[in-house]
Amino acid sequence: MHRRNEQGCTGTITEGRLREDLYYRLNVMEIDIPPLRERREDIEPLVRYFLGKHLPKSTKKIDGFTSEAMELLSGYSFPGNVRELENIVQRAIILERTPMIKPESLPQSMKVFQIETIDPSKIRTIEEMNREYAERGLELYGGNRSKAAEVLGISRTSLWRLLQEE
Repeated sequence: MHRRNEQGCTGTITEGRLREDLYYRLNVMEIDIPPLRERREDIEPLVRYFLGKHLPKSTKKIDGFTSEAMELLSGYSFPGNVRELENIVQRAIILERTPMIKPESLPQSMKVFQIETIDPSKIRTIEEMNREYAERGLELYGGNRSKAAEVLGISRTSLWRLLQEE
Protein backbone atom coordinates (compact mmCIF):
# COMPACT_ATOMS: atom_id res chain seq x y z
CA MET A 1 0.00 0.00 0.00
CA HIS A 2 2.94 2.32 0.47
CA ARG A 3 4.26 1.78 -3.04
CA ARG A 4 4.95 4.88 -5.02
CA ASN A 5 2.70 5.56 -7.98
CA GLU A 6 3.71 7.45 -11.10
CA GLN A 7 3.27 10.83 -9.37
CA GLY A 8 5.56 9.81 -6.50
CA CYS A 9 2.78 9.56 -3.89
CA THR A 10 2.79 6.98 -1.13
CA GLY A 11 0.32 5.43 1.37
CA THR A 12 -3.09 7.06 1.56
CA ILE A 13 -1.96 9.58 -0.99
CA THR A 14 -1.90 6.97 -3.80
CA GLU A 15 -5.48 7.82 -4.76
CA GLY A 16 -4.17 11.20 -5.97
CA ARG A 17 -6.41 13.26 -3.70
CA LEU A 18 -3.55 14.99 -1.87
CA ARG A 19 -0.06 15.93 -2.98
CA GLU A 20 2.64 14.11 -1.04
CA ASP A 21 4.61 17.25 -0.17
CA LEU A 22 1.47 18.95 1.14
CA TYR A 23 0.65 15.89 3.25
CA TYR A 24 4.05 16.03 4.95
CA ARG A 25 3.81 19.78 5.52
CA LEU A 26 0.41 19.39 7.17
CA ASN A 27 1.47 16.35 9.16
CA VAL A 28 3.91 18.33 11.34
CA MET A 29 1.59 18.34 14.34
CA GLU A 30 -1.45 16.26 15.22
CA ILE A 31 -4.33 18.05 16.88
CA ASP A 32 -6.61 15.96 19.07
CA ILE A 33 -10.13 17.36 19.23
CA PRO A 34 -12.40 15.37 21.56
CA PRO A 35 -15.88 14.47 20.29
CA LEU A 36 -18.68 16.94 20.97
CA ARG A 37 -20.24 14.64 23.60
CA GLU A 38 -17.11 15.26 25.69
CA ARG A 39 -17.31 19.05 25.16
CA ARG A 40 -20.87 19.83 26.27
CA GLU A 41 -19.87 23.42 27.06
CA ASP A 42 -19.28 23.96 23.32
CA ILE A 43 -22.84 23.02 22.32
CA GLU A 44 -24.53 26.34 23.12
CA PRO A 45 -21.92 28.56 21.41
CA LEU A 46 -21.96 26.25 18.37
CA VAL A 47 -25.77 26.40 18.26
CA ARG A 48 -25.63 30.21 18.28
CA TYR A 49 -22.97 30.17 15.57
CA PHE A 50 -24.93 27.80 13.30
CA LEU A 51 -28.14 29.73 13.88
CA GLY A 52 -26.35 32.93 12.82
CA LYS A 53 -24.84 31.15 9.83
CA HIS A 54 -28.03 29.55 8.46
CA LEU A 55 -30.85 31.87 9.59
CA PRO A 56 -30.04 34.62 7.04
CA LYS A 57 -30.60 32.08 4.25
CA SER A 58 -34.24 31.76 5.34
CA THR A 59 -37.04 34.26 5.71
CA LYS A 60 -37.68 33.28 9.32
CA LYS A 61 -37.37 35.50 12.36
CA ILE A 62 -35.97 33.19 15.03
CA ASP A 63 -34.40 34.57 18.20
CA GLY A 64 -32.92 31.34 19.54
CA PHE A 65 -33.73 28.05 21.24
CA THR A 66 -36.03 27.52 24.21
CA SER A 67 -34.40 26.27 27.40
CA GLU A 68 -36.12 22.90 26.87
CA ALA A 69 -34.62 22.60 23.37
CA MET A 70 -31.16 23.56 24.67
CA GLU A 71 -31.51 21.00 27.46
CA LEU A 72 -32.34 18.34 24.89
CA LEU A 73 -29.34 19.34 22.75
CA SER A 74 -27.03 19.37 25.78
CA GLY A 75 -28.11 15.88 26.79
CA TYR A 76 -27.66 14.33 23.35
CA SER A 77 -24.55 12.24 22.53
CA PHE A 78 -24.01 13.56 18.95
CA PRO A 79 -22.68 10.44 17.21
CA GLY A 80 -22.30 12.62 14.09
CA ASN A 81 -20.31 15.19 16.06
CA VAL A 82 -20.34 18.92 15.12
CA ARG A 83 -21.60 18.26 11.59
CA GLU A 84 -24.68 16.56 13.07
CA LEU A 85 -25.30 19.56 15.33
CA GLU A 86 -25.14 21.89 12.33
CA ASN A 87 -27.62 19.71 10.42
CA ILE A 88 -29.95 19.70 13.44
CA VAL A 89 -29.86 23.52 13.62
CA GLN A 90 -30.55 23.82 9.87
CA ARG A 91 -33.49 21.40 10.17
CA ALA A 92 -34.89 23.27 13.19
CA ILE A 93 -34.79 26.57 11.27
CA ILE A 94 -36.77 24.99 8.46
CA LEU A 95 -39.38 23.38 10.72
CA GLU A 96 -39.90 26.03 13.39
CA ARG A 97 -42.89 28.35 13.02
CA THR A 98 -42.36 30.48 16.11
CA PRO A 99 -39.64 32.95 17.16
CA MET A 100 -38.02 30.36 19.43
CA ILE A 101 -36.94 26.87 18.36
CA LYS A 102 -38.75 24.30 20.50
CA PRO A 103 -38.04 20.60 21.10
CA GLU A 104 -40.76 19.71 18.57
CA SER A 105 -38.52 21.07 15.79
CA LEU A 106 -35.62 18.82 16.81
CA PRO A 107 -35.26 15.28 15.45
CA GLN A 108 -37.38 12.65 17.14
CA SER A 109 -34.29 10.43 17.46
CA MET A 110 -32.78 12.93 19.93
CA LYS A 111 -35.73 12.42 22.25
CA VAL A 112 -35.36 8.65 22.04
CA PHE A 113 -31.66 8.77 22.96
CA GLN A 114 -32.33 11.28 25.74
CA ILE A 115 -33.51 8.50 28.03
CA GLU A 116 -29.87 7.47 28.47
CA THR A 117 -29.07 10.69 30.31
CA ILE A 118 -32.47 11.73 31.61
CA ASP A 119 -33.04 12.71 35.20
CA PRO A 120 -34.99 9.84 36.84
CA SER A 121 -37.52 12.32 38.24
CA LYS A 122 -38.43 13.34 34.67
CA ILE A 123 -39.21 9.83 33.42
CA ARG A 124 -42.86 9.49 32.42
CA THR A 125 -44.87 6.32 32.23
CA ILE A 126 -46.05 4.87 28.92
CA GLU A 127 -49.60 5.77 29.95
CA GLU A 128 -48.59 9.42 30.46
CA MET A 129 -46.85 9.51 27.10
CA ASN A 130 -49.84 7.89 25.37
CA ARG A 131 -52.19 10.40 26.96
CA GLU A 132 -49.99 13.32 25.88
CA TYR A 133 -49.80 11.90 22.35
CA ALA A 134 -53.58 11.54 22.23
CA GLU A 135 -54.05 15.10 23.53
CA ARG A 136 -51.71 16.46 20.86
CA GLY A 137 -53.52 14.51 18.15
CA LEU A 138 -56.85 15.85 19.36
CA GLU A 139 -55.44 19.38 19.52
CA LEU A 140 -54.00 19.05 16.01
CA TYR A 141 -57.46 18.24 14.62
CA GLY A 142 -59.28 20.96 16.53
CA GLY A 143 -60.98 18.62 18.98
CA ASN A 144 -62.38 16.35 16.24
CA ARG A 145 -62.17 12.99 18.05
CA SER A 146 -63.05 10.91 15.00
CA LYS A 147 -60.29 12.44 12.88
CA ALA A 148 -57.74 12.35 15.72
CA ALA A 149 -58.50 8.67 16.43
CA GLU A 150 -58.24 7.82 12.73
CA VAL A 151 -54.86 9.55 12.35
CA LEU A 152 -53.56 7.97 15.59
CA GLY A 153 -54.66 4.55 14.30
CA ILE A 154 -56.98 3.82 17.22
CA SER A 155 -60.73 3.69 17.77
CA ARG A 156 -62.69 6.61 19.22
CA THR A 157 -63.27 4.48 22.31
CA SER A 158 -59.52 3.90 22.74
CA LEU A 159 -58.91 7.63 22.31
CA TRP A 160 -61.57 8.37 24.94
CA ARG A 161 -59.94 5.88 27.35
CA LEU A 162 -56.49 7.43 26.83
CA LEU A 163 -57.86 10.89 27.55
CA GLN A 164 -59.71 9.69 30.70
CA GLU A 165 -56.67 8.09 32.35
CA GLU A 166 -54.77 10.11 34.91
